Formats: sequence, structure tokens, C-alpha cells
Amino acid sequence: MNIPCSIIKDLLPLYHDNVCSEDTKRVVEEHLKTCPDCRGEYEKMLAADGIVSSAYDEERERMIAESYKHVKRRNTVKIIIASVLTLVLVCILAALTMFGIKLYKTWPVYPQPVKSVETVEKLRTELEKDG
Repeated sequence: MNIPCSIIKDLLPLYHDNVCSEDTKRVVEEHLKTCPDCRGEYEKMLAADGIVSSAYDEERERMIAESYKHVKRRNTVKIIIASVLTLVLVCILAALTMFGIKLYKTWPVYPQPVKSVETVEKLRTELEKDG
């Protein structure tokens, strides 16, 4: 079957993208085996495809790198904020602990356990007399 090169050149993009029928694919492959001009056109398509994909890959890699930089910057800020908040919390807990120890030392100490309401009343009146 002898198909003109102009028709094969029209079919090459479909063949390249693998969207043609099996019959068309077989006809184009047979023609490419025998026609150096059409084979050269197809090789140009393949070469251009490689150039486009490599340019796409470089742009994609650049965008991914920028994204990673942004995420790293954001995570660094979060770590700094968490560290500062932890330090503040430790200082507050230390101050409260020291204040609590100071309060504990000033609480009244009873030599014997309180056994009844009357004893509590006696202690209260004694404290009022002393105070």
C-alpha cells in the first residue's frame, strides 16, 4: 500500500500521541520503515518531545524547591514560637513552685490532728486571741 507522505505527516501527531486506530498505527509504521523523510519528521517530534519534557521538568523542580523553602521557613518559625512558649511556661511553673513553697512554710501547723468540731472551735478561738 503506497500512501502519500503528506497524509502520513498529517497522521504522525496522532501516531506519536498513540490516539490513532491499530490499522492507522500499522500503516504509519510500515511507511516509516520505508520513507526516510517521514522518519526524519517523526524523529524531530520525538526530539522536540524530549526538549519540552526536560524544560517542564526543570520548571517543576524549581517550583518544588520553592515550595520546600516556604515550608521550611514556616516550620522554623513554628519551632521558634514553640520554644519561646515552652520557656515562658517553665518560668511560670518555677515561680509558682517557689511561691507555693513559701506559702507552705507560712501555713499554721497543728501539733495534733483535729478530732472534733469542738476542738476546731477551741483552736479558732485561741488563734483569735493570739492574733
